[in-house]
Parts: sequence; C-alpha cells; structure tokens
Amino acid sequence: MPKRRILIVEDEIVVVRGLEDALCSLGYTVCGFAPSGEKALSLVEQEKPHLALVDVQLRGKMDGTELAIVLSKRSHIPVVFITAFSNPEIVERAKLSGPYGYIVKPVRESQLKVCLELAFERIKEERERTAVDRSYLKTIEQLREQLAERVEGLEGASRKLLRAEGALHDYRLKLDSVQQELADLRGAFLALVRQMERSREDVEQEIAASIRGRILPILRELEAAPSLDRHKTELEMLFLCMSHISSGISREIPWSAALSTTELRVAILIRNGLTSEEIAKQLHLSLDTVKTHRRNIRKKLNLRNTDTNLITYLKDSSVLR
Repeated sequence: MPKRRILIVEDEIVVVRGLEDALCSLGYTVCGFAPSGEKALSLVEQEKPHLALVDVQLRGKMDGTELAIVLSKRSHIPVVFITAFSNPEIVERAKLSGPYGYIVKPVRESQLKVCLELAFERIKEERERTAVDRSYLKTIEQLREQLAERVEGLEGASRKLLRAEGALHDYRLKLDSVQQELADLRGAFLALVRQMERSREDVEQEIAASIRGRILPILRELEAAPSLDRHKTELEMLFLCMSHISSGISREIPWSAALSTTELRVAILIRNGLTSEEIAKQLHLSLDTVKTHRRNIRKKLNLRNTDTNLITYLKDSSVLR
C-alpha cells in the first residue's frame, strides 16, 4: 500500500521539523509544508495530499479555519488542526470547518499517531459510505427510469385499450345490425325453400321419367348399332351417367356411383369379358394401373376379402344398369 501523503501548514519552523520527524517515524510521507493558507492552496494543487495538518492560528490573510473550509469545498482534503489554544471560542469556530481531529501543542508522537489513525479510519468509512450512497442513488435512478418507462408503457397500453374498447363497441353495433340482416335473410330464404320444395319433387319425377322413357332407350339403340362398336364403351358410360342422374333424382343411388370415370370404363370392359391386358391396351394404360383399378373397384363394391367373381357381379343389372 502506498504511503499516505500529508501536507503540513504551520508557520513555526521548529514545529514543522518536529512534525516531519514524527510523521516519517510513523510511516507517513510529508509531501510539503506551507507557512500560510495561500501557499498551502498552491501546494495542494501540485502535491495532491491525502490529509493536511493545519495550525488554527496561521499568519496572513487566511487563518487555519478559513483554509480548512476552502480545502474541504474545493479539493475535498481532510484537515486535522494543530493548536496551542484550548479556548472554547476558537474550538467552536474550528468545528464549523468539519475537521477530522485536533492535536494540541506541543505535539507528542503518540498523540499524533492516534489522531491520524482515527482520522484516516473516518476518511475510509466516509468514502465507503459515499460509495454505498452513490450505488444506492444509481440504483434508485435506474429504478426511477424503469418505473417511468413502465408507467409510460402502461399509459400507452391504457390508451390502446380505450381505443380498442371504442372499436369493440362499434363492432358490436355493426354485428347486431348484421345479425338482424341475417335473420331477415334467413326468414326470406326459408320461405323461398318451402316454396321451392313444394314443386321440386314433381319436377324431379318428371325429369327422371323423361330420362328413363326417352334418353335411355335411344342410348341403348345407339349401343346396339354395329357402326358404333368402337364407341361402345363411351355409350355405355353415357348410359350409366344418365342412369345415375335419374337414380339420383329419385334418390336411389346405385353402387356404381361410387366409381370414378376411369374405374367405370374398366368395370364396363371387365363386364364385357375383356382381360386386364386387353383393357390396358384399349384404354392405353399400364397393366399395373389396370390391376390397381380392379382392386379399387372391388374395394368400393365391398368385394374385398370375398370369393365373389367380379365379372359375375358386374353383369348384375342392379350394379351397372
């Protein structure tokens, strides 16, 4: 640890030499001495002492008490007074400067040792307390800033909430209006549905009868015409589609309605006795694709895991007729 530097402010050279010897004996460093307050202020700026030993009764314009006040305010240098007086008036005046101790002349080394140790201990405690206070102040300032940010955030959130409440109120009004319009539309729609249902069944029966009585016989005649053999599959598909339409109108859905267009073509060719290879060639499909369609047809007709022959089943008029 560096030696503590002490400035002596004393106008009696004999006292200065005695103090210098005692301080060096105690392990301190004397960084300078001044006979007046003005000289002391100049040395303080140059030497930066840790503490100043100041005679209360200095000669010149500035006495020891005035110097101590200046050192405390300007340079924050702690002061220990040296005095040959115990006059209460002088002591009370010296107290105003906040000294760190008093040493009465003639100065004894033991007295000086105790006084300086107490002074530096007080300095240490004050600096630690100051550091703690600064830490507390910094923490308080940070908390104040965080609180201000939080308050600002809450105020912003409150404003947004108020705007949202206003928007929600407007939305509810619009929603009530829309719900009323929907209720009116629903009533009108139900009335229209009831009116349409009264004639729908008659129209459906008439359409189904026309398909069965007029269109399907024509398709059968075309299917039997030798000149249209190469379109036989397409005619049977058309026949099935029209059958499905008439069945759908009459609400009698055949099993073949579950098959896709390609599956229907494959099913018709199977029913007509063609092998998988022949079907693949005619429909320009791969053999594996045809086999996949056969499996799907059996699955959709609920024939999987059964011994039912697919050709026999498809020739049943209730399936493809």
